[in-house]
Amino acid sequence: MSFIREKTINGNKYLYLVKSIREGERVRQKVLKYIGPKSEVSEEKLKKI
Repeated sequence: MSFIREKTINGNKYLYLVKSIREGERVRQKVLKYIGPKSEVSEEKLKKI
């Protein structure tokens, strides 16, 4: 299952497409795609992803 994660770095918000992957007993999260700064991403672009 993939989802969109919002990270705050130095006060700026960025969006990433992330997928949860099970490795043995642990669940790791892998970044599939960097989407961009939240202020520059439109809702239309998010719907396409």
